Amino acid sequence: REDAEAKEDGTATAAAASTTNNGWAELGGEVIGGICYRPYPEERFAEIAFCAVSNAEQVKGYGTKLMNLLKTQAVRENIEYLITYADNYAIGYFKKQGFTKAISMPKGRYLGLIKDYDGGTMMECYVHPSVDFARVPEMLRYQRAFLEDRLRRISRSHVV
Repeated sequence: REDAEAKEDGTATAAAASTTNNGWAELGGEVIGGICYRPYPEERFAEIAFCAVSNAEQVKGYGTKLMNLLKTQAVRENIEYLITYADNYAIGYFKKQGFTKAISMPKGRYLGLIKDYDGGTMMECYVHPSVDFARVPEMLRYQRAFLEDRLRRISRSHVV
């Protein structure tokens, strides 16, 4: 189980428990989101069966935090792919989390194991084992600052 403590600034607590295969986000002691997955260890993939954040707390990064905790857990469990069926409202979210509609995992690994949902779009995310998903936001901030610094050095514009 992995926990992140709640902070006074309102950041969520999140936990990923491999024994129950679910995680949740709390804010002020209230559950505001959750993610449940079903691992298939022999096939090295997991199916995300449920992923949601309350309407009032969406677009604040909690869904990304939950997904990054799940990906961190997936690396620990030697899971190579995450698969889900997304409805039309969730496709954009999953794309932002690195999922694609192009399924590259061999069909024989998941065929007959996961349910085909009517009205849903099957999506996949490759979970790279060398990425520290818990540090992705920090790494992106560093990379952005680095690039902005380089652009300032070569730019002739006063706005970069």
